[in-house]
Amino acid sequence: MTNIDELSFSPEYFCDEIREGFFVSEAMKFYWAGQLAVLSEIDKLCRKHDIIWYADCGTLLGAVRHKGYIPWDDDIDIAMFRDDYNRFMELAKTELSDELLVRSSDFGDFDMPFGRVLNKGAYNFDSTFIAKYKGCPFSVGVDIFPMDSIYDDADKEEDRVKRGKRIYSLLEGIRHKSLSDAEIQKGIAIVERENNIVITRKKNPLKELLQLFDQIAKENNSEKSDEIAVMIVWMGEGDAKFPRSCYDSWSEIPFETTTVRAPEGMNAVLEAYFGDYMKPVRGTASHGYPVYRELEDVFRGRYGKNPTCRYYFDKTRFTPKAVRKTFSDQQMDLLAYLKGFHENIQEMIHAQKTEEVLKFLETCQNAAVTVGNAIEGRFGEGTEAVEALEHYCEKIYEVSVNWSEGSKNELDDSLSCAQQKIRELFNSSGKEVLFLLGKAAWWDSIKTVFTQIADDKRNNISVIPIPYSYLDYSRKLLGWQNDKELFEKIPELNCKLTSFDEYKLESKRPDIIVIQVPYDGYSGSLAIPEWMFSEKLLNYTDELIFVPYLEPDPPESKEDVAYAAMQELVEQPVIFNADKIIVGSRKLRDYYVEKLVDMTSDEMRNYWEMRCPVCN
Repeated sequence: MTNIDELSFSPEYFCDEIREGFFVSEAMKFYWAGQLAVLSEIDKLCRKHDIIWYADCGTLLGAVRHKGYIPWDDDIDIAMFRDDYNRFMELAKTELSDELLVRSSDFGDFDMPFGRVLNKGAYNFDSTFIAKYKGCPFSVGVDIFPMDSIYDDADKEEDRVKRGKRIYSLLEGIRHKSLSDAEIQKGIAIVERENNIVITRKKNPLKELLQLFDQIAKENNSEKSDEIAVMIVWMGEGDAKFPRSCYDSWSEIPFETTTVRAPEGMNAVLEAYFGDYMKPVRGTASHGYPVYRELEDVFRGRYGKNPTCRYYFDKTRFTPKAVRKTFSDQQMDLLAYLKGFHENIQEMIHAQKTEEVLKFLETCQNAAVTVGNAIEGRFGEGTEAVEALEHYCEKIYEVSVNWSEGSKNELDDSLSCAQQKIRELFNSSGKEVLFLLGKAAWWDSIKTVFTQIADDKRNNISVIPIPYSYLDYSRKLLGWQNDKELFEKIPELNCKLTSFDEYKLESKRPDIIVIQVPYDGYSGSLAIPEWMFSEKLLNYTDELIFVPYLEPDPPESKEDVAYAAMQELVEQPVIFNADKIIVGSRKLRDYYVEKLVDMTSDEMRNYWEMRCPVCN
């Protein structure tokens, strides 16, 4: 852990993660890191000029309760005393780096009564920018709230709060366009009367109202009152105030990979803001989650892809997957064609078309050899099915030398015998199942599925730990590794582990391949070899099963912030490639289906329900 002015992250930090049962995507991790990079720049300026800032609101709560962000939060809040705030905002305009913007109600087009520092532009893909802001291409920022004095005289404070609340309500109504012109003008008239002022731009009063709110917020700052507050909260959105003594000193406390400044009386501050603040209440963010979704939507509309590495599902290009023929059906279908060839050969014999006869016989033999090789690749040498195919090939040679009236029936009978032996071989054998496992830390997420398949002793199970690599901010591989030694310590995998050198995937062609990596190259934090992508593996198996390595708590409803967070969990290539998606709980499975129906159409509900079976 480093101080905020020496901010750094390990490559693994940016991977998707479950926190407090909530799914935090890599896109959100990059967004968090970008915000902390902005905070680092703020901190450097504050240290230079002896300006004190404090973690505030959700950021302070996250630091105390989670030692980092609240999992479902996506912004950073800090606070300063009004004098420090004013000094900072003036200094920031000239001393912060050129790619940072400083906004407040005093200058620019910012329409909120606090300050914000953010980097310029909705997106920036310059490599220097990406490195500085820790892989985040979005505009990110930090909200800075001024703290002001509360009147010790309760009557004066009550009057101030009444006037401030009225202005704040009017500001919100104008910003969100929820008030009619008549309601706005009526509100302005009351504000003018209560504050003994005149609003000069009554058709566009936002700026003057913001300035008036600020004036009311700081009208008692000449006094050293016992209590203070962030006035947008105290007069605007809630009722949080706290003793000035809470801020007599401060300390550095852990926050993600770094530290933030917290006031000495942090517990009293948090109680004022949240009451029972150690009890998590999910889904209370005051804005749409995640905050970058709107930027994604705009970018996709222009360029047909996401601004990050994240996969973008385009419903206009989606074709539901048809039922695929199994490996055994493919072999049987190939042999079934040959009986028709036998009929053709007999007709050509009667027509004395010798060259055509030899070509057809060669085709029959090649088909039998192809099927035989496929069966040996799966079941090894010495099966009765392959012996029957070899007998069929011998029969082809015999009839090529001496065709008789009974030759066609002999070929038919020999082929039927081979077909029967092949059918018996597949029916008597269990499934050939290959698990391609990524990180050993994910084992618990797939253990139930593994155990269910392993409990059927007819099944032949193999496990291969696959290589993976973390990525740097430019998506450069940081070095392949695998967790074979860690998997060897898992008792259930005893005698099941193998490697691609030993397990010939193309010839073995397992009935089922089970995978856990969903990205197919659409990740900015974790990579696997391209030939192991889900769309490639479909060529080597009858059934590709995806078991997510992350399983969050199910949302309580579609309005729950957890449902919005599921977008990155579900919008992955493997979801649209796999034959089955298996998640551990019925409720979470149902929300997978809901999310997929939202992304496609309601007509696809049955399709997704079939592809997302419930894990028993």
